[in-house]
Order: sequence, then C-alpha cells, then structure tokens
Amino acid sequence: MATEALQIDALWAGLNDPDTGQSYSGAIVGFFEAGTTTPKAVWLDKEKTLPTTAGLAQTTLSSNGIAKVFGSGSYKINIYAPTDTGLTTPLSGSIDGATYLSPYSDSYDTIADLKASTISYDIGTKINVYGYYTKGDVGLRVYEVVATGTGTDDGGTYITSTDTLRQYHLIDYNVWSFELFGAKGNGSDSDVTAFNAAIAASISYSESTIFGTFGKTYNLDVIVSIIQSDLGIDFRGATVIGVALCLQWNGVAGYTDKSGVWTGVPTGNFVRNGKFYNTELPYAQYQRGFVMENMSQTGVSNTALTVSCCQDSTFRNIDIAGGQAEGGQFAALFLHSNNTVVENVYMHDYAYYYAMQFKGGRDNIAMNCNSVNVKAPVADPGKTAFMVAYYTRGDSPGGPSGTGSVLSKYPYLSTSSDPWTDPDDQRATLNTKYINCNAYNSNGIGYDCIESQGVSITRCSIFDTNGGILLRTKGNVPTTPEHPVSTNWGKEKDFLVDDVRMKNLGTLAYPGRGIRVQNDTYNYGQALPPLIPYNPFTGIVIKNVQMENISLDGISIVATQGAKVTNCRIENCNTVGYSTNNYSGLVSRQNDGIYIDNVTSVDTQSTPTTYYTMVSSNTMPATDGTNRPTNITNCYNKGGTNAYGFALWAGENYFGNTPADAITTTTVAADTNEDVRLEVLSSTERAVTAEIFSPQLKNYYKISGLFSCDAAGAITQNGATTEIAKIETTAGCSVSFNVVLANYLRIQVDSNSNDATWYVKWESVKTIL
Repeated sequence: MATEALQIDALWAGLNDPDTGQSYSGAIVGFFEAGTTTPKAVWLDKEKTLPTTAGLAQTTLSSNGIAKVFGSGSYKINIYAPTDTGLTTPLSGSIDGATYLSPYSDSYDTIADLKASTISYDIGTKINVYGYYTKGDVGLRVYEVVATGTGTDDGGTYITSTDTLRQYHLIDYNVWSFELFGAKGNGSDSDVTAFNAAIAASISYSESTIFGTFGKTYNLDVIVSIIQSDLGIDFRGATVIGVALCLQWNGVAGYTDKSGVWTGVPTGNFVRNGKFYNTELPYAQYQRGFVMENMSQTGVSNTALTVSCCQDSTFRNIDIAGGQAEGGQFAALFLHSNNTVVENVYMHDYAYYYAMQFKGGRDNIAMNCNSVNVKAPVADPGKTAFMVAYYTRGDSPGGPSGTGSVLSKYPYLSTSSDPWTDPDDQRATLNTKYINCNAYNSNGIGYDCIESQGVSITRCSIFDTNGGILLRTKGNVPTTPEHPVSTNWGKEKDFLVDDVRMKNLGTLAYPGRGIRVQNDTYNYGQALPPLIPYNPFTGIVIKNVQMENISLDGISIVATQGAKVTNCRIENCNTVGYSTNNYSGLVSRQNDGIYIDNVTSVDTQSTPTTYYTMVSSNTMPATDGTNRPTNITNCYNKGGTNAYGFALWAGENYFGNTPADAITTTTVAADTNEDVRLEVLSSTERAVTAEIFSPQLKNYYKISGLFSCDAAGAITQNGATTEIAKIETTAGCSVSFNVVLANYLRIQVDSNSNDATWYVKWESVKTIL
C-alpha cells in the first residue's frame, strides 16, 4: 500500500465566521473520527512524516483561514478559538460535528495493492490508483468505496478486496482502454478477459470507443464477440495476434426484403488503426453502418477479412499481405451484404484462391483496390480470380426454415416472406461496381462474375494474369429443391465493362481470354441446344477496352441477348497451338440482337487452323420467338498469320447501321496479297456483292456472285463471279471472288505495290440457316 496521504479539501479555500464573514485567523482546528470525539491523526505532508503540532490531531489556521493538512479517510472537523487549546468549546457558528471527505482520501500504486488493503474505508471514500501492474503503466484512475456486492469484479469497473470485505467502484479515468481492465499487451499473456470486460462494461458507462495503445501486442487466444451497438475500437497502431479468428462483431441475425429494411442488427460499430498478424481481420456479421479503416493483416492461414450480412458499411485503407491458404479461402469475402463500400484495399503477396469476392447481396462498390501477386497453390490455380461476383443458391438446403440451413440467417432480396417461393427470386449478386480496381501478376483471371446482375467494371487494369474478365452462368434449369422456380434460373444481365486495359494474358488457368461470356454447362461456347426458353445473358455492354498480347480470344460473346461492343482495340491475339473452338479478336456466337461498332482487331495469330478476327453467328431465338440480327459497323481488321476478317455463320447477320441488305459504312481491312474471308452458311441461294478498293492506289472493284450451301455446309457457286465495275486499275493488280474450302468465300487481292492497304465492304449479305 502507498504511504501517501492527500490534502483535506475542507481547508483548501479558507474558513470564515458565518456571523461576521471574517476569516477564522489563528483559530485552532481539531480532527476527529467521523461522528465521534475520538481524535484522528493528520499530517503536514503527504508522506505522513510531519505530524501536526505536538503530535495532536489539530492545527492552526493561517490569517486567511487556510491550513494545508493531509489525511486519510473521513473526518469530523471542529473550529475553536485561538485561546481554547484544550478544544473544549467549538466556536458558535462553526462547522461543529460535520463530516468531511477528502476527495482522494488514500492512494495505491497498483490494483494488486488496492485489493490487498485491509483498511475499512467509509462508504463514499475516494481512492487514487496510479497503475495497474506497476505504478505509471496506465493512467491515473479513481475508485469510490461502495458496499460489498454492489457490482461484479471485472478487473476494471469494480474491484473486490482480497478478503472480500470491501469493494471499489471506478468513477474517474483518463481513457477507456483495454489496459483499464488489465490488458498487458505483451504478446504472450492472454488479453481476452480484459477485452471482454471492456466491451461489456462500455454499455453501462456509455463509452462508444475503446482504445488500444501504440506499441502493444494484444494476444487474443480465444474468440472475442462484440454484439452491442455504437461501439468502436481504435487500436491506435497496436498489433493483434491470436487464434485464426480472434475478434468477431457478431450481431443479431437480421432480415431484409427488396426495400432494404433491416431488423435485429446493431448499428454504428467500428474498428480502426490496428495491425493483425497471423490472425484474421475482425469478422463483421449482422452489422449496419459498420466501419473498418486503416487496418493491416499479415500472414493469416484462412480468409483474411469476412463480412457477412452487413448493410451500409464501409471498409477503407486496408492492407492484406503474405497469407497462405488452402481449401478455397479468400483475402476479402463480402457475403450477402448490401450497400457496402470497399475503398483502398491492397491485397498482395498471397497464396489465395480469391483476392476479393462479393457473394450475394446488392448495391456494393469497390474503389481503388489492387490485387498484386495473389496466387493460389499450384495444384489448383484455376480458382484465383481477382474479384468474383457469385450467387449462392446451393448454400441453404431446405430453404430458410429447413434443418441445417445457413441462409436462414442471411438477408434476403425478396418480396416474399419465403424467398424460395418468390417468382422473382432475385437473391443473386446485384449491382456490384468495381471502379479503378486492378489485378497484376496472378495465375488466375482478373474478374470472374458468376450468376450475377448489374455488375460494372470501369477504369480497371488487368496485367500479367492468365485471363481477363469472365461472365458466366453455372448451368441450365435446375431440379434441386433449393431452387424450385426453374424459369428464373440464369438471369444474368446488365453487365458493363468500360475503360478497361488488359495486357499479357497467359494460358495457365482460364487460358488467355480477354473478355469471355459463357454458360458453364456448355463450356467455352460449345454448341448450345437449338431451343432454349431464355437467354442466359442479356444487356451486356463492352466499350472502351484496350488489350494487347492476349493468348486466345480478345472478346468472346456467347449465348447473349442485346449485347453491345463499342470503341475497343484488340491487338496481338494468338491462338497458336489451339486447334478447336478458339478465335482471335472479337468472337460473337449464338447470340440474339448483337451490336458491334468501331472495333479494331490487328495482328492476330492463328495456327494450325485458320480463324478470324471477327466472327458472328445467331442460332438462339429470342424469348419472344423472334430472331434479331447481328449488326456490325465501322470495324477494322488487319489480319496476322492465318487470321482473316469476318466469318458470318448461320442466323441473320447484317453489315451496316440498319438490318437491311444495303451496306454503306463497314470496311474490313486486308494487307497486300492477303485474303479476307467470309463464311456463308445459307441453304437458300444468295447474291453476295462486295466492294474492294485501295485509297492509296485508287483501285476500285465491285464483284458479285450467287452462292448457297448444302446440308453438309459445302458452298456452291451458282453463278459466275461478275466484275461490276473497275476504276483506275493499276497494272499488275488483281481481285478474285471465289470459293475456298467448305463454308468459306474468299476475296483475294494481289498487288504489285507494297504500301497499299485494300479494303473490303461486303454488300447484300444476309445469311439464313
């Protein structure tokens, strides 16, 4: 116990005669046990080394009625005339019989000293404590003596003496901290008890923030759950270590419908300024308005950051690095959360399946996020997509009320009280936006968007990965009890890819494709059934994309409705070594109502099989039974090795701005001495007309012929090729229009000029299966 006493507050400001108002100059003051006439010692110094006059419990007031006297505990203070040295008669109007409490009647160096004390303090006595384990290790706090059993000893707000005869209640402190409850922060001793105590006590003390201490390392070797509202943790740069998941914001399960109304979840919680090592970042579940900022995580062996069933939350300035994970883990997983903003998250140097994934939920946005050197184990590199939008139908066997259901606690995006019977059933990932989110050096792909709606990817870069952007559905009409509403399966729609750069896409995982749309049941655009009651993808817009050094297709659109591809440049696509189902540049197959405008594809490579820089086909009818055409306008192709202009496959395909036979705007480029090929699968005889010209040489040709194909696809030339016009022909130049192999028409331009570019405009081309 400390030996120091504290100054008695009754004598600080001076005592005056209440009748005359004059100072009790020179009066004698006597000190007694509270409520008695038994003298009680006082001292002239706080160390208790200087007793008052003659060792008696009395002193003399100064000319101002002031005495600097120190004591411990409670006193009765009487005032006597200067001549009443025997203290026989208190002065009239004095403060006779009153009990005075020093505001700090005693003090201790540590909590252990306080607990060990055997002094029987009066109720209401206030005591200073200068440290928790050693003097000065924690800021000063003040306790008040209360009746035994008033509260529960939690190591901070209530302290019970070792002999259980006294209890002390915290009434004043510098900062609400984990150290206030006994956290050591030495990296070895467990701090879980202190964390839980600080969190629990914050409600009764109306504390909205618990502070850590810079330089401390908190060991949370048991999961800590936080469920209350309006509580935050500011670690102030401290480090946290412990179990795989050590800090969990675990609120009460909520529910939301399409209006976004939540119930049963806490609001206003936050965590900031912490460093987590070999343990996950705080797990947030059933939170509203949750904020995580200025955090870092290093070396976790599981998912670094998991956010489940949250709304209106923000995660910013987070650094995730150096983790090792197996079994399909993530750097950052946002599960069934709505209106989530993820900003400035840097994920790097990880062996993870996914860097960031939004899985279910709606209206989420990621801005200024980067994935660098995020790679899965070599044994399973195909799952290392940088960012994934994913719809989890199969996560809830039996529906929300079924046994073993995990979605029973998730927020639903449904107008029905039972989402499983809602005909809309739009619990897919909706309206997820990625802005300036970049993927570098991954052995997976940049983006993998599975069974989602309203995904936009803008101002993003994908460099040195094995694939760019993959939009896909998982299959056909289901028969599982998890999803009985079969007509709504696969409503993937409203994708936007805008202002995206891609470079150096390799061949390891999802081989080398820039932007790919596919139905996984018919992987990589294999032949779809001739009649499907819906289109798996609708409303895709791809624009302002620049890509180069792509190992396979640049842009591949398969089985979609109403897609638009505009203002894109595709350079140096290379299908060398792939013999089937691989194309260069832009591929449009089995679509309905596609619009392609102002797309440039140059320097493509295709061996051993000849493929095309742009391909179009329609075999899928629209949902209303019609078949809208493909329109190709203002596109430029400059072929490379074994790669030529357009292939028009079965279905209705038009050049020009309107679905008409006349062509007015489209040009397809061919180098000197190079073929430009057109594939025409038409069971009806068609007149095909083409215009060929070179602006440098001012050569101008028009040629035409009648063509059809048989059931096997072999083209028959039904009429002689006719040269309609030839203008300013340069000697030595020639143009031919003839059949080359099955299914292909060729315009071949031969010229003796090495600096001429020949252009072809296909006219009067309409192919119908």
